Amino acid sequence: MRDDAGVDEAQSVRQPLKLLADAAGGSRGIVTTTAASALGISRKRLQRLVTKGALIREAHGVYRLVGSEVGLAERALVATTHTSGVISHQTAAQLWGYRGAGFEGEAIHVTVRHGCHPCRRPGMIVHLTRRTLEGLTTRRAGVEVTRPLRTMLDIAGEALDDKQLQGFLDYCVAEHLLSIRSLERYVSSTGRGIKGLARLRRVVERLCEVDSVAEARLVDLLVTAGVERPETQYSIRLGGRFLGRVDLAWPDRRVALELDGYRYHSDSRTFVNDRERGNRIVASGWILLRTTPASVHEAPHLVVSDLKAVLGRSSTVA
Repeated sequence: MRDDAGVDEAQSVRQPLKLLADAAGGSRGIVTTTAASALGISRKRLQRLVTKGALIREAHGVYRLVGSEVGLAERALVATTHTSGVISHQTAAQLWGYRGAGFEGEAIHVTVRHGCHPCRRPGMIVHLTRRTLEGLTTRRAGVEVTRPLRTMLDIAGEALDDKQLQGFLDYCVAEHLLSIRSLERYVSSTGRGIKGLARLRRVVERLCEVDSVAEARLVDLLVTAGVERPETQYSIRLGGRFLGRVDLAWPDRRVALELDGYRYHSDSRTFVNDRERGNRIVASGWILLRTTPASVHEAPHLVVSDLKAVLGRSSTVA
């Protein structure tokens, strides 16, 4: 004998669940009460599906289909749906692919426009902003997220050290997510009194410090450590042919040291030209070392020890 009541009960779950699954196909299994209502599925029916174990209530007005994936992107989507905000700070950095120290936390960072009053929930850090986000967000992994420029500023205002901030900056430049020139323009055009701005300017200025002042500091470091004073802005020639100019040079040993800054090495054409110049210099018999302002600032002992080792092995040119 057929149990009609059991069939009806199963259909009462399958039918709305299929509608919800079709509607949630592009939203990683996330369903809102608004979307459900448009399908003719009431809040009461949603609660019944939760009771039956077919849905999981993630937040007020936000549900997830049982069996759907629960990764960073899915948790971020729940946060933005719940708050009507955008993913920002360390979570935005993770969605851009960065996995550095200080960015591994489980909490989801979301920025909400000032005047909104989102219900907060465990595992979510809500930031309020009065500044416009227009032009500073995009969609990534199906979630609205701050662009790298704005993400850099947000992170600069967090309790991370300069090395962690620089790590994300290095990643963005290497992955061509932003250029130092665009970051310089952004921090110079952004108004005063913004959290993290002064710190971000300081980090950018230090990374871009490739001029006579930076060279003088490096020379002082080397001489103080007992290294023979180098010639600066030395032109290397072979048989009268100009090969290139290097920042510091010890011509009698054919050793050169380049101080590579982000400002002049963050676009592809400059990078290629610089490497071709370096290859010509090395092919002519020179040893070419490279360092950065960040390395000089954070690990000067390594810069000195590497240079001393090379100079010690290099014979004086007759």
